[in-house]
Amino acid sequence: MRLTPDSANSQLISILRDGSLPSLLFSTDGFQQPHNAIHLLQKAIKRYIIYIEKDKAVNSGLKKNRTESQRTNAVNGYRELPLNGDMQKRREYWEAAKGLQATDGLTTSEYLESVIEDTLTGRYDTAEAVKRVGRYYENGDRDSREKEADLSAARITHILERGGFTFSPVTLQAIHRELFTDVFKPEWVGVYRTVNLEKSEDVLNGRSVQYADYSAITDTLTYDFGEQRKVRYQLPFDKAQVASIAGFISNVWQVHPFREGNTRTVATFLMLYLQSLGIDIDNEPFREHAGYFRDALVRSNYASIRDGIVPDNSFLMMFFENILLHAGHDLEAQDLRCKELFDGQKQDKEYSLSSERHDMDQAKDALINEGQSVKPSRSEEER
Repeated sequence: MRLTPDSANSQLISILRDGSLPSLLFSTDGFQQPHNAIHLLQKAIKRYIIYIEKDKAVNSGLKKNRTESQRTNAVNGYRELPLNGDMQKRREYWEAAKGLQATDGLTTSEYLESVIEDTLTGRYDTAEAVKRVGRYYENGDRDSREKEADLSAARITHILERGGFTFSPVTLQAIHRELFTDVFKPEWVGVYRTVNLEKSEDVLNGRSVQYADYSAITDTLTYDFGEQRKVRYQLPFDKAQVASIAGFISNVWQVHPFREGNTRTVATFLMLYLQSLGIDIDNEPFREHAGYFRDALVRSNYASIRDGIVPDNSFLMMFFENILLHAGHDLEAQDLRCKELFDGQKQDKEYSLSSERHDMDQAKDALINEGQSVKPSRSEEER
C-alpha cells in the first residue's frame, strides 16, 4: 500500500483520534515530518493487519477446540447420574438405614418419618432430606441421640442412593466423615483413632473384643483390603464366596478404626461394596436384625483360650447367607450369648468347630484350589 502525504494526513488524523499513533506526529497544521509519518503509518497498518489475522486465527482455534470438545463429549463424555428414582429402592434404603441405628441402641424420630414420606412421594430427594434434617437439629436444643440417629440414617440413605464406590480404606474414612459430621467431635470424624478401646458387650457378659492397636490400623486395613482385592466373585453366589465376604467384613470391623460409629460405617461400606459387584441383596436383615449383625461380629472376633472359647463365625454366616443367598435363617438374638461366659460351661480343650465353621473352611479350600485367594481370618493366622 502506497500513501501520499495528503492522503496520509487525513488517515493519520483518523487513526490518531482513535489513539493508534503517538500524538507527537500530529499538529493542527498538519504533519511536522510527513514522510516519516507515512512510514510510521505504514508500520502501524501492517501491525494492525497482523493483529487482525492473529485474532482471527485465535478465534478460529478456540471455535475449533470447542467444536472438538463438544464432539468428544458427545461420544466419550460423562453425564451426571441422577439420584435413584426407584421409590421402592429408596424405601428399602431408608428402612435399612433406620434399622442400622439399633447397632448403637438408637431409634429415629417421628420427625424423620415425615421427611421419609416426603422423599417417597417425590416432594424432594434424599439430598434435600439430608439438608432438612440438618437444619432441624442445628440449634442444638433437641434430643442428641435422635439427632445422631436421624442424621446418620438420612446420610446412609443418600450415600446408598448415590451409589458411588471405590474399594479402599479411604472410602471407610469418607463414609464415616459424611455420616458423623456435626454428630461426633470434629477430631473423631473421618479420622483413625489415636487411642486403644474396649467396650463391654452384653453377649460376652461384660467382656470386650480385643480391637486392633491404634498404631497398626493403617497397615492392617491395607493388608485386609489387599487380600480381599485378590478374590474374584462369580454368580450365582455359593457358601465359599459368602464366607470370603463375611470374613473380610469381620476383619475390617475388628480393626475398629474410629472412636465411634464403626458398625454403621462398615455396614454402609458393605452395602456399597455388594452393589458395586452387581449383587442384589436382601436388606431385610439390616432393617430387622442390625443388632444381631453387630453381636455376630462380636462373636466372630472374641476368643479366650483360658475359657475354651474360639471365634465363632456361624452367626455371621447365617446373617450373610440371608443377605446373599436368601437363606431364611432365624436370627435370634438370644442365641448369640456366649454360654461359656454365663454358665461356666467350657468346651473341650481341642475345640470342636461348629458345622458352619467347618463349612467355611471347606469353602475357602475350594476357592483356593480354583486359583482364587481367600484371606483366612486373622485369628486363624495367629493360631
